[in-house]
Parts: sequence; C-alpha cells; structure tokens
Amino acid sequence: ANMSLYKVAANLDSHVKSMLQTWDHWAEGDQDVCFISSEGTEVLFSRNIIAFYSKMLANILSETSFGTETVISLPVSCRLIRNLFEILTKGESSVANKRDLSAVKAVAKLV
Repeated sequence: ANMSLYKVAANLDSHVKSMLQTWDHWAEGDQDVCFISSEGTEVLFSRNIIAFYSKMLANILSETSFGTETVISLPVSCRLIRNLFEILTKGESSVANKRDLSAVKAVAKLV
C-alpha cells in the first residue's frame, strides 16, 4: 500500500520565538536555587536553567520539590558565579582578564 506522509511543522520563526519566550520565562521565573559564594554572598538562580546545563544538579534538584529553595556552596567569588550565570542565560558576560575567564570556566565545571 502506498501511503502518503504529510510533514507537520510549525513556522520556524514562530517556533524560535516560542523557545526564546520559554527561556526568558525560565531565566526570570522562580529563583529557587541559592548559590553561596566564598564571601558568603547569596546568588539566586532558576532551577530550570541549572537543570538544563548540569545533569548532576538536575538529578539532585529532581529529588527536591518545587518551591523548596536549594542551597549550594561554591568556593569561588560572587563575581565569578554571576559571570557564569550571565553566560548561561544571555550567552555572554564581561570578564576583567584571561585569569577570570579561566576561573569562570572552572566554575562551570564545578556545576
């Protein structure tokens, strides 16, 4: 039997716009993961973004219920944590020098 197949697809522009809106909603939504820097500063972040980038943290966060704040201590400065989160959410961040760039990469490996 010769069956015809139909391709079902959304308009690419519409799909991309929808994905960007979802990403923005995730980035600006509930800030329910708290990273504590080496200075003791709290940096709040969305569990959805963290889970998207980190399989290890996704597994840990899957064991906690939504609405429950998760606290994670990182042995790095607040500035480096914020630089990493800017890269994860916006695709870019301004770092002062190559040493900071290397340090941000190291923080990424921690999470």
